[in-house]
Amino acid sequence: MTSALAPMPPGRRWRHALSRAANPSRATFVEAGAITTIVLGAATAYCWDIDVEHWGNAYYSAIAQTGALSWKSFFFGSLEAGNAVSSDKPPGAFWVMALSVRTFGLSSWSVMLPQGLETAATILILYRTVRRLAGPLAGVVAALVLATTPVVLVLARNNLPDTLMTLLVVAAAYCCVRALDGTGWRWLAATGAFLGLAFLTKWAASLLPAPGFAAALVGTRRIPMAARLRRISVVALAAAVAGLACVTAVLAIPPAPDRTPTPARATSYTSSSPATVSAGSAQVPLALFLGTSSRAPPALCGSSSHPSAGRSHGCFLWDWP
Repeated sequence: MTSALAPMPPGRRWRHALSRAANPSRATFVEAGAITTIVLGAATAYCWDIDVEHWGNAYYSAIAQTGALSWKSFFFGSLEAGNAVSSDKPPGAFWVMALSVRTFGLSSWSVMLPQGLETAATILILYRTVRRLAGPLAGVVAALVLATTPVVLVLARNNLPDTLMTLLVVAAAYCCVRALDGTGWRWLAATGAFLGLAFLTKWAASLLPAPGFAAALVGTRRIPMAARLRRISVVALAAAVAGLACVTAVLAIPPAPDRTPTPARATSYTSSSPATVSAGSAQVPLALFLGTSSRAPPALCGSSSHPSAGRSHGCFLWDWP
């Protein structure tokens, strides 16, 4: 006899889904109508007359514009085409905005639109996540609560990286819930990959839910401890590959003036005063975990002792080209 806790075989799962699709119940229609109304209503509210927001954070809008004009600036998240100054956030936070500007042309609409669509997608994924855990009604309620939260509306109508980070973290939560249903590695790898991509949008802030994911994956008693540790290893490896690939690629490029990044020093610039941090192991904690990488003007990043002194340098994790 099959245990009630055992996952449904793939073939039976597909037959069950097709049967439900062919014979939908009244409750299914109500649920589908409710979640469709919530998602479409939220997307409309987020994107309606979005031009009124103008450029939002003009600094981030400039990064989106530059990324749309140059793939090199796109990769580095540079403020301008000369790649002298880069962002205080990882470049992944601006890739979607830059692609939107490249597709639709530069306008406040093309800069703001991705955030509204990302938030609408987050609502839908949250619904699917909660539905698998607590049923259809709980899923619809969770989607409604998120859609009507005021701060969510504010973020969706701006060009801050928080919306993309939230989307990726919620997607990671969905994959984690799916991974709890079986012993396969694909959903575990997807969980780590989404966490790693979220890391590329706002550094360590995206890892706040990670302990909860780990507790869920190792807390079950259905599998041996060794299998639980393998689960965590798969998630951690996928997160490291997805989250650190960009950083590793830049660090691996040999320094060359006006062509490649120069990982010689990192500069922190706060509202009070700039502070120079030495090279080496201090770079990664500064930018990845303290989040204090600078928007400082190039003049604050230059130094006569720097091998490329006399030209402008960015202050995002290291001196950019």
